[in-house]
Amino acid sequence: MDRRTFSALLLLGAGCATTPKEPEEPKAPTQVLITNRSSLDVATCLTSTSTVPVSNNDTLAGAQYYAYPAINECLANPRNRGPAEESTVVLATSVTTGGVKHEASGTNVTPEGLKCVEEAASRTVKVPPVAKGLRPAKGEMQLVHRKGLASNPFVVFGVNEPSDIVGTIRLASATMCECYAGFTDKAPPAVRAWVRVPRGTQSISEVRWTQRGAPFPEAPKATEATDAGMEQASAPEYPEDFTPEQRTLAECLAPKLTQLQMPTPASFRWDLPYDFEFIHSGSLEPETNATPELALDQLESARVKLQADKTVAYGAWVDAAEQYDVVPKSYSKRDKKAVQRLRTACEPLARASEAWLAKLNAQVALDQRMVELAQAAAARESTLAPLAEQYKTRVAASEKERATAEETHRADVKRCKDI
Repeated sequence: MDRRTFSALLLLGAGCATTPKEPEEPKAPTQVLITNRSSLDVATCLTSTSTVPVSNNDTLAGAQYYAYPAINECLANPRNRGPAEESTVVLATSVTTGGVKHEASGTNVTPEGLKCVEEAASRTVKVPPVAKGLRPAKGEMQLVHRKGLASNPFVVFGVNEPSDIVGTIRLASATMCECYAGFTDKAPPAVRAWVRVPRGTQSISEVRWTQRGAPFPEAPKATEATDAGMEQASAPEYPEDFTPEQRTLAECLAPKLTQLQMPTPASFRWDLPYDFEFIHSGSLEPETNATPELALDQLESARVKLQADKTVAYGAWVDAAEQYDVVPKSYSKRDKKAVQRLRTACEPLARASEAWLAKLNAQVALDQRMVELAQAAAARESTLAPLAEQYKTRVAASEKERATAEETHRADVKRCKDI
């Protein structure tokens, strides 16, 4: 969706990064625009646990959106996109008695990108085969990926050396899944890595850690035997204010960073900050101490997952309604077998509409929370005011949808009670 562009820029030499003096090397620029920063949805690393009870067009329409985070991550990589700043992916999924088939097409997406999309769908869209004798289920999902949106990771190489370094780390972070294995139901905490890439090399020689947004870690004054900067052995490897979770995460990420290969040899020695920021589309809670922008990204991703759950729940109700409709409704109260058949068909119907309603209650609550968060952010930054109004429109639409589900559930309960 169109919402405000999240700033993904850093300036060196403004309290964010330093380059210690080394007369034998050319001096690095003191101010460089750094791009390619974005949060990572760690749900892309997890095996899908979302269950789809039955395959029909409605449940499939919801289940396809379980692939949304992974497809989004596919399009972060420039090798999967064309030269334009906007890409569109269409995922067509069909389910028969023989299983599931995914076919991806789109604009400004490379063949490698389409393959990535299909593989992402195969990993995340878990639906059962259609029951024998029933018609195949078909679904189509469209995803628009655009540069400049906070919810769309977008790496571009060739802007400058620091941005290439940051972009390489960002893409690689999606492959460091073992470091996020302990975060199955929440986003990992943010940490900042200060990485050094020596001049003329294509690798990170050293990593220092701080809290997100913190300046270059200070080291004790140099002596005749040591140099100031990241080489100072007496400087702490991890900040004292790191939580156990942050330290465990940093200890896992550090060796992986030093194994990365940068796109081109560095013309200068770069000491750069990289903020590892995370969201988890399977969680309704932002990570601890999340910035307002990151918190909104977290809730936005959770809403996509919740909408998928809601649509699957609606599809399950449609299936239960169809099962109920085929049961003969003409019967005598004294015909206990006929009464039992009708009750057996009706009870799943009431449970299905109840589950559908529960998902919509959660969606309304989430939409209201996003309005409150956007309003609080707008009080500090006036440009966010339109976002809060946009979220209010969402609340109204969700409440209207919930009213339909409430009416349906009341009717189902009454229908079952009257049997």
